[in-house]
Amino acid sequence: MIREGCLIKTAFLAGLFLLLAACASRESIEYSPGFSFADYRYVVIERGKNSGVYGLDLKLVDAFNSNQLQVVGDKEVRNLPYADQKRTLGAQLSVDGNDDRVLLGLSLQNFLTGRVIATIGWADDGDLFDKSDRNKAFAKLLEELSAAIRKDRQPLPGAGTAKGVAPKPAAKPVPAEAPASSVHRESPEDRPYTLKPDFSE
Repeated sequence: MIREGCLIKTAFLAGLFLLLAACASRESIEYSPGFSFADYRYVVIERGKNSGVYGLDLKLVDAFNSNQLQVVGDKEVRNLPYADQKRTLGAQLSVDGNDDRVLLGLSLQNFLTGRVIATIGWADDGDLFDKSDRNKAFAKLLEELSAAIRKDRQPLPGAGTAKGVAPKPAAKPVPAEAPASSVHRESPEDRPYTLKPDFSE
């Protein structure tokens, strides 16, 4: 099953490179129906045949981690609960080209089944063996990857509220009035004044 999965990934990447090679500068993103980065939390990066030689695997790790997809090792993932293994992607980076072209391909597959579910590629004019040209093309590939992840993970408008209407704030509590005293105490100014006649004379 592992060998079959490798053959499928190789075929996908070969087709991707043929498509990209026909264009001067182009990106290519293909998803399987129903795929979304929002459904995944972990990534296992599989060693490509030549990506490690150019030091690009480490940059790919940083790109996934910065987009809230945790990179784990192939041994670590075996210890994850099955529910988390279902939310794990396998990623394989391939690098190809010559002194005129730089071709980069990223294959993403379901970790449990090995089935390829997305491919992201970038082709550009440049010298594959020139570090500056190679890093420039790889930076473009990472931009496409980051944009795709953010697009899938952004919250839907109005999520969590009815028809997108923000909930009204709760009414402020009305302070309770102090209970009126049952005994009315009159102040001297409020008491009635009665004139008393003086009959002393």
